[in-house]
Amino acid sequence: MDENRPPLSGAARAGLWLGAFGWLIGLCAVTGPDTLAFAGPLAGGASLTVACALAIEAIWRHAARPQLALPGAIWCAAAAVAAYYGLIVEPSVRAVPELVDRLAPYGVSFGLPPQWAAVALLVGLPLLLAGLHRSEPVAAE
Repeated sequence: MDENRPPLSGAARAGLWLGAFGWLIGLCAVTGPDTLAFAGPLAGGASLTVACALAIEAIWRHAARPQLALPGAIWCAAAAVAAYYGLIVEPSVRAVPELVDRLAPYGVSFGLPPQWAAVALLVGLPLLLAGLHRSEPVAAE
């Protein structure tokens, strides 16, 4: 950890965790009583979200340039969650026809373009790597 870097404040930590779990909170609120029909994929999503939030906290503590690494880590975490949602959660939600029929009149769409995860990763990975890279000054001879 950079000795001059202040620790993550309680408010920042609370915002990080609430923001990370926002997709799960929203999905559970929208699906309501049918949420238990796909509890397994949601538990996997919660595990992935915990891992992403812990990684973002660790990057804050250890990145050489957190102003680059933090946005990159957030984009990479969003890409991981989007890929998990598109591959695992969305098919299990669509497998509950009562839920889809109940939400159709409201114009609710569970679709997430698969390209979104790829774009988020393409944006986030270079930022993350640039922020984690520690360059040593070259000594002049």
